[in-house]
Amino acid sequence: MILAAKLRLPMRQKLADKMWSAAKPHYLASPLLSSGLSPDAENPKARSWQELKILGYVYSCYEQHEAYERLLAAFDSVTPVSVRQETEKASFIGSGSGDSTLNCYRALKVTGRVAGDAWQFEKVYRRRDNDDLERVKALNAFFGPSLSSGQLFMPRIIEIREGSELAIIYSRLTPGARISKSQAVVAGGAAVRMLMALPVQMVPLGSVLRRPHPQYINAHTITRDWIAGTAPQHLSEFDAITDWVEQKCPRFLAHGDLHRKNILASGAMLDWDSCGIYPIGYDPGLILARGFGGRTVDELESDLIDHFGGKEDNRILVNAGLFYTLVFGVGKRSVLGHRFLSSLLTRVLERMEKTEC
Repeated sequence: MILAAKLRLPMRQKLADKMWSAAKPHYLASPLLSSGLSPDAENPKARSWQELKILGYVYSCYEQHEAYERLLAAFDSVTPVSVRQETEKASFIGSGSGDSTLNCYRALKVTGRVAGDAWQFEKVYRRRDNDDLERVKALNAFFGPSLSSGQLFMPRIIEIREGSELAIIYSRLTPGARISKSQAVVAGGAAVRMLMALPVQMVPLGSVLRRPHPQYINAHTITRDWIAGTAPQHLSEFDAITDWVEQKCPRFLAHGDLHRKNILASGAMLDWDSCGIYPIGYDPGLILARGFGGRTVDELESDLIDHFGGKEDNRILVNAGLFYTLVFGVGKRSVLGHRFLSSLLTRVLERMEKTEC
């Protein structure tokens, strides 16, 4: 097995071995040993995006930077930062689960940079079959200066390297401790109010930021299927409410994936891949679906008013927020149980009968 000078995170390495073992029957390009990659084997080349994700993760768990860089360069024309030639320090940090990016990231101290830009965060995107990269680029173009400073901020993008298949974004590395689920609701409220204060009129109707993200489309489909199975008599009402929210409610800039792992104690807001200009209540609903600590729908409404009220009509925000909490609440990442969701569906139906934007 390829070994780093200093093994770290044995559990991640064990997981990498397991992933590699499972992938071996489907990967025939290089000689393999039962324990993993042979140290004298030819460098494997990824033939697909999924193979690139697996191999990249394996290398990250063992801090194999040069092998990782060769892997990327062999897959596409894009050239990542060279740890040997361009950095003082480097480390793989964290892991993700998104379909549009590699599930491993790097922290790099790049030589020849001013102090604020020396430490950089590297994230590799797939350019095809998704629009996450274009969302981040559009966000940076329209809102970058407004979002890169303040108590809550988006880490500034320093450089984007693009090939035909891959793109690599380098942004300021902003270390910070994670916060609890309850803290995420409070911090998320402050973030939502900040984003709602930004003008969105200059973003053209054809912009990628105006399109619904697949995360929402998938969540809405799952919720609709759940209603069809548990309360089919309300399916047409749910569809009507969806149309009302999407067509008539005011829209604001939204992060699109706010939860405690994406809001650091330092104020940095990470992972803007799902951002967009969405109806009011989008971010609040998503945050509460993943971090609500109360027991009743009344408490949920109180949280919407107390933390996300902003300057808009609280009635509209609360009702749309209840809708989005329901949409994102049925998924596997939700903290809401079946009984709570049934009560929430009842409340959404009751409130929407009396609401107009």
